[in-house]
Amino acid sequence: MRAPVSARPGADFTRLWIASAVSNVGDGVAMAAGPLLVAAVTDNPAYVAGAVFVQQLPWLLFALISGAFVDRLDRRRLVMIVNLLRAAALAALMLTVATGTVTVAVIYLVLFLLGTGETLADTAMSALLPAVVAPERLPAANARLYASFTIGNQFVAKPLGAWLFVVSAAVPFGLNALTFAAAAALIAGIRSGAPAAPETQRSSVRDAVAAGLRWLWRHRLLRTLGLSMGVGNIAFGAAFAVFVLYCRDRLGLSEVGYGFLLTAFAVGGLAGTTVATRLTRAVGST
Repeated sequence: MRAPVSARPGADFTRLWIASAVSNVGDGVAMAAGPLLVAAVTDNPAYVAGAVFVQQLPWLLFALISGAFVDRLDRRRLVMIVNLLRAAALAALMLTVATGTVTVAVIYLVLFLLGTGETLADTAMSALLPAVVAPERLPAANARLYASFTIGNQFVAKPLGAWLFVVSAAVPFGLNALTFAAAAALIAGIRSGAPAAPETQRSSVRDAVAAGLRWLWRHRLLRTLGLSMGVGNIAFGAAFAVFVLYCRDRLGLSEVGYGFLLTAFAVGGLAGTTVATRLTRAVGST
């Protein structure tokens, strides 16, 4: 039986919030250390760029399918299982780095598994939020989640991940594994898993994906946003794929300098978002 949704954020939301914050810090640490690891293993720009491609490929292959499964499964349990599997994959990567047996193929495999898990866990986390927060509290809850992501993932984790990589190349990935395990334990304490509705269970995954695509294509605003963001992400990903080599070979930055430069990107993004929000409000009030 589904637990009642509180009119204000309570223990369930607190667990979800802390789990999101912890895993976001771990993700940010690995996001800074991952390119540094690939660049340490190979100087081939194609291989370095391939690491970014391999991690993002599951979103192209499985995002729609993952969304359909999230609608059919207990989201709390799904996030727990996926986070534990991601922790295991990162622990295996940590061991290969620590023992000096890491290869480009191993890195690619782990990144692909992490990206696949991300399509499930991130989607399930977003769908789990309405199960623990009342509708009128969703804007405030989303704001808290986004704030913790910005502070933890974008500002704190990037220089920390680069610094930990200098200390020991294996440590950032071990830390990320621990954050996923901690997040799984926190999610386990949430009472509601937001079970799927009976009508969702009756439709096939293929039908659900097709229905979602039809709905998106008929929605002019979301269709435009989806297409524009897709093109923008391709352009950004192409530049960022070999950014670590550019920073090291052209700018002469150290590993820690690379981490701080990633943080500078986050500062610019936050400033741009703030300006855009104020302009939108100003236009809307006229």
